[in-house]
Amino acid sequence: IGWDLVEKGNSADITFFNDVLNTDYINDSSNLYTFKGSNDFSAISGLFDDGTYIYQPNFPDVIEPFNSNGENFLFYDNDESLGAAVVTNDTKKVAVMGFPFETILEKNMKTGLMANVFEKFEITPKEIPDDEEPDDGEESDDSQDSDQSDESEVSDESEVSDESEVSDESEVSDESEMSDQSEMSDQSEVPDQSEVSDESNKKNKGCNILLI
Repeated sequence: IGWDLVEKGNSADITFFNDVLNTDYINDSSNLYTFKGSNDFSAISGLFDDGTYIYQPNFPDVIEPFNSNGENFLFYDNDESLGAAVVTNDTKKVAVMGFPFETILEKNMKTGLMANVFEKFEITPKEIPDDEEPDDGEESDDSQDSDQSDESEVSDESEVSDESEVSDESEVSDESEMSDQSEMSDQSEVPDQSEVSDESNKKNKGCNILLI
């Protein structure tokens, strides 16, 4: 972040880095993949990835507070000469790290670091257990509504099915009437073979539709 905003940035980028983030860019790389906390963060220490597990965070920035309102809360070295993170807690609350948070290898160090930042900023996150049920039975009501909706849909489908059966019976009745009318016609008349073939095809198609 320091390289991008200070070394390669314009005057507005530098002003943002210094004044808004209250961070001063000291060096492009610490050449270390260790970190340790100080003061309120003294229980935090560990390793961040060197490219073995997650990805290679090239050139972890060495940073310090831009003014006295901020302080280094992480260092790369035990001598606390290479600043790794800056926190400012006054009219604004800002925490800046010189290396990627997600590359911290130990989960308890990630959660511990975030918890300490929240405590520093007097933020109390709400803990929600994985098995917590929704308040006021809202999900239950939705479930009942969903069940009723499903039953309604099934009922509607049943009605459609019944109507379809009635329609099919009507078609069969119509074909039967056509057959009766044909038998009542003058037997001496010889029907056109093409008409007989067409009628046969129609009946066959009708049977296929009924079977389906």
